[in-house]
Amino acid sequence: TNQHRKEEGQKRPSTIIEAADQLSVGSRTIRRAKRLLKDGHPDIINEVEAGSLSVHKALEVSKYPRTDQPMILSKMRKLAIERTQALL
Repeated sequence: TNQHRKEEGQKRPSTIIEAADQLSVGSRTIRRAKRLLKDGHPDIINEVEAGSLSVHKALEVSKYPRTDQPMILSKMRKLAIERTQALL
């Protein structure tokens, strides 16, 4: 499970700073997560929540049109595998 999910009984933060304090992260991380939630394809967001994709990489992908994001992520992963194999 995601270490930053809201615990039961925990009040909802009203500011980015409160959210950052509750989650023990920087306010910049909260801003990035908000941007990802706004611009990211649901599949990309789900991967971040599952821990299989970093927020940083997801934000790179979310710069593209939402409908193209899953395909772009797939191509990025394939390219990374090919580059790794070329080094072996």
